Amino acid sequence: MMDDGGPLEFDEDFFMTWLLPPIIFEAAFNLNVDAFQASLFPTLLFAFLGLLCSTSVIGTLLYTAGQVGLCYPLSLLASLTFGSLVSATDPVAVLATFNKLGVKQHVFAMVFGESILNDAAALVLTKTLLTFHDAPAALSFTFPWASYFLAEAKGLSGVVAIAFCGIVMAIYTRNNLSDGAVALMVGLYKVLAFVAEQSVFVYLGMALPLLPIAGM
Repeated sequence: MMDDGGPLEFDEDFFMTWLLPPIIFEAAFNLNVDAFQASLFPTLLFAFLGLLCSTSVIGTLLYTAGQVGLCYPLSLLASLTFGSLVSATDPVAVLATFNKLGVKQHVFAMVFGESILNDAAALVLTKTLLTFHDAPAALSFTFPWASYFLAEAKGLSGVVAIAFCGIVMAIYTRNNLSDGAVALMVGLYKVLAFVAEQSVFVYLGMALPLLPIAGM
């Protein structure tokens, strides 16, 4: 956006709020749902596992090239971030060719569906990698699991250890990390907690018929 006659700057909020939603919605709305469901597994495989493989390969090659002097040297994290950015492919030319050749609908739907999911997954992966450029915030994500496994290995309560770890980390982060890092940790932990809670509900719903009380 233009800022008081200054240079044009990229407004992430404007892009994410007003520009991206109609693009994603239009693509998903015009998707052949039946063909997409029929090829759901390979679509998800290419969209998510393929994205991780592409990010890893591109990031590793870029990092290696920088270390040997073939290009500007970047850190491994920065190289992986770049890899995630360029892994969001746009199959416009491929889909146009498919239309001309009259390929089967499930192949068209697989490529089209993969492009939709790939864009979303690449965006999430890129933002996640960007958050880990803040080393203290990134390091903090190891503490819940580290405290749990350490306590369990010692024969203590892992749940209690996590609770006290959270209390201690709350005191530490608010006094020793930047405001941005603290806000990042709070936001990401809320997302992780939400996903975990919903997963618990889904798991319990699926496991309920198998519980002994189900037949009572």
